[in-house]
Amino acid sequence: MTARATWTAALLGALSFGCQTEGAGEGPTIHLADCASLGAAKCGVIRVREDPDASEGRTLDLAVVVVPASGNNPAKDPVFVLAGGPGQGAASLAQYIMPRLEPIGRDRDLVFVDLRGTGASAPLACAFEKHDDLGEMLAAELHLERLADCLSSYGDADLRHYSTESAMVDLEQVRAALGYEQINFLAISYGTRAALTYLRRHPERVRSMVLDGVVPLDQNLYATIPASNERALNRVLSDCRTNAECDAAYPGLERELEQVLTELDASRRLVELQHPRTGALERYDISRTGFLGGLQMALYSSQTSALIPRMIHAAHRGDFGPIAAFTLHAGGSSSSLSLGLYLTVSCAEEVAQLDDATLAKAEAGLRWFDAGSLRDLRSVCARWVPAELPDDFASPTHADAPTLLISGNYDPVTPPSLAEHVASQLGNARSVVVGTAHHGLWWQGCAPRLLAEFFADPRPDALDVSCLERAPGARPFLSPNGPRAMSDPLQSAHEDTP
Repeated sequence: MTARATWTAALLGALSFGCQTEGAGEGPTIHLADCASLGAAKCGVIRVREDPDASEGRTLDLAVVVVPASGNNPAKDPVFVLAGGPGQGAASLAQYIMPRLEPIGRDRDLVFVDLRGTGASAPLACAFEKHDDLGEMLAAELHLERLADCLSSYGDADLRHYSTESAMVDLEQVRAALGYEQINFLAISYGTRAALTYLRRHPERVRSMVLDGVVPLDQNLYATIPASNERALNRVLSDCRTNAECDAAYPGLERELEQVLTELDASRRLVELQHPRTGALERYDISRTGFLGGLQMALYSSQTSALIPRMIHAAHRGDFGPIAAFTLHAGGSSSSLSLGLYLTVSCAEEVAQLDDATLAKAEAGLRWFDAGSLRDLRSVCARWVPAELPDDFASPTHADAPTLLISGNYDPVTPPSLAEHVASQLGNARSVVVGTAHHGLWWQGCAPRLLAEFFADPRPDALDVSCLERAPGARPFLSPNGPRAMSDPLQSAHEDTP
């Protein structure tokens, strides 16, 4: 697992709003106007203090997108969408998210905000890693010297104020400026931590919540990632063993992976590959960390995890082309992530608590993954400016807002156990585990319709979730073209290469 894989996120998008240093009056307002290319959506900005406790000084303009309910009798309480990361901006991703939430948007406004430091809201961009550089991604080496350039590019921005807590102060101002008495949350991955933080401060404002891929406030998520990666990968490998076609195509998959990793651990492989985009033959240095980083990113969805048996089998036979092509593709998805904001939040809220004993415990007993990426992050954070946190930032939230928590059984970063932990702290919550799913279910299959039903009648225990439980998993790729076997030099059911 690599530092890159830890902060890789999906989806793309951007809007153009800026950062100001002028003064702002009490009670910020939002002027909404038609968006240039978002249909019926309305776009605007709200100006907030960079230091939420200050009465003067630097201000930030935050991008806001409101999609009015399309039905004839809309409810008064909207759904605020909180994106993942930390570092993704929901407003900048609205054009990709809103079509999938059409069932919810019939009855309720949808509100998307680029939280401070993300998207178009004074983004803390940082080109710490070159995600279009295949060689850099396969080698998985840190370039700590680049951090200084990132920090200097932020000018007079005070990174101490870019915490989850400060972002939720902003979000309360957005709610007030838009005139909503109560709101609902659809929170995804890191967005669940943000929603729980808002709920802790403003329980009277939250009507209901859907938390997808749950991040607790009172547990260190990063300390659990190596074991969560291991759990998910073992499930994928076990599924291949119990699938007759997969087992015949890729016999001894665990042994093959062990041999690949042992070889890469002993000495990096210098391999000749055809670049997936240019087609040029080039030589690349690939490390154990880079190889595992590709597998870890593939574990995020059922569609990409279906590639894992083939990627392992190919590498065992000396062909690193499949893992290289996937790594390059997956790395491109990080373009929506404000890496500087990711570091500012994560260094304070997660990495600062990772001492040597915690890291040793995090990797104890694991066969494939270790805490190497977390150690890399500690090296990065030693050169970064972390956010300042309130004393109770890691205190659990105890509130009675109706809450539906959903998790994928194969999730490599927020497994069901975390959702169950949070559900036990809330007064009216239900944790649902989807057996075939990985990370992020809000857009898949019947989920949008089901979530619309929940927001219409937020009684967690009354919701019929059987359609989620019937969702089929992805079939493993048996050839370059998909799950159907075909003539392929990598298919060698009877070959047993030592």
